[in-house]
Amino acid sequence: MRGLLQETLAHGEGNADLAKGWGALGASFRHDVRRLAVTRLDDRRTGRISAADAVNALLELIRERAAEGPEQEAVAARVVALTVVELEGDKIRTSILAEAGQQPLTVRKGGLVPRLSPFETLQQLYGRANLATSPAALRARWDVSSFTIYRPPSERAHMELELVAGWDELDAIDSATKAACVVPSCASSLRPPALEFRDGEHIFFGIGPKEPVSALEAARAQLEGALGEGAQILVLPEVCLDTDEVHSLRAFLESRTEHYVAALGSSHELVEGERRNVARLVTRVHDDLQEKIVGVRMKVPADDGEVEAREDIEPAQPRVRIFFGRHWSVAVAICRDFIDVEIKRVLEDLRVSIVLVPACSPTTQDFESGAHQLANNAQAHVLVANMCSESERAPAAAILGRPVASEALCLDVVRRKDFNVPGRVVRRLADP
Repeated sequence: MRGLLQETLAHGEGNADLAKGWGALGASFRHDVRRLAVTRLDDRRTGRISAADAVNALLELIRERAAEGPEQEAVAARVVALTVVELEGDKIRTSILAEAGQQPLTVRKGGLVPRLSPFETLQQLYGRANLATSPAALRARWDVSSFTIYRPPSERAHMELELVAGWDELDAIDSATKAACVVPSCASSLRPPALEFRDGEHIFFGIGPKEPVSALEAARAQLEGALGEGAQILVLPEVCLDTDEVHSLRAFLESRTEHYVAALGSSHELVEGERRNVARLVTRVHDDLQEKIVGVRMKVPADDGEVEAREDIEPAQPRVRIFFGRHWSVAVAICRDFIDVEIKRVLEDLRVSIVLVPACSPTTQDFESGAHQLANNAQAHVLVANMCSESERAPAAAILGRPVASEALCLDVVRRKDFNVPGRVVRRLADP
């Protein structure tokens, strides 16, 4: 049934005939297809036919409608998908997440992905299930909201999706849960990276704090304060710590008794000999990674002034990773990954519940609009911790996006000029 659902869902992706046929063919056409599909699935459930025979019968049903025209085929495929989800969806989702709980499950282009319902999680947080100002984005007339087909970015068609399940600590999130953006240092405290010239361009690697031990002490003190204020979801900025200090911070958290989910910033490090910008996502029992996908271009000090250089960290096999509990999911998007239009679209398609963004950027307008977009269109909660220096461009040190229709509550932004470094911003995950 999993393969059938994948095939029938994929049939309608980007298919204009589905949109035209859904209204033109009317409810009676859909009802007839659904009645036949239910009959075949009931035959399979009661043992009158095998699972393979049921799948073949449903595919034949679609082929018969295809002989009548492309609109009939597209609508029949979608109705079969809806029926399979209605009667078999829980089993299919449980099977996929059980597999992803044993070991990370790689999904390539066109693969089937379960989506946790944002309505259930928001009911728990806010007492209301639908908060989006654009609910149609979640409830299209022919949508199958509990599953989707993975569509990688057009410019990174080889980008994989990886599902990691069993993060049940996420399910401790409730209406009292607090979140924290922790900023232990500002951009002026970063050391210059190593600069090279390769293949006709300047590249850099190795950026991090000038004083790693001091940065670690500040991060530890602010994390301890955030935990003391009741924060359970935490994020630190990009490249605010070196790898050794990240491990030390992880060891400090292991000594705590609180429940937490924390993105411990990110750091430049060698992974199997390759240069990477890596964020660690940790709980009391889990420790996992997300590699940055899109390197930044910026001015880097050189012998004769400054040159524009590219961050030399882009993986040959880019991968977005989604971590699932039973009711919540979380992803980490490092800095420019979050404001990349196509990667953000993937996060929106997958209805990720919480997106943690370690950032280091002198401007944050794109981060603010991105947080608003994900909260609005996917009912996600977005936390951005940004390391920056105060400037006339008024960057934000912390951004919290919430899926509420009220503009005043949807986006909570703390500007760097209003923020003391080292410092933290602690808020309820739900609206105040």
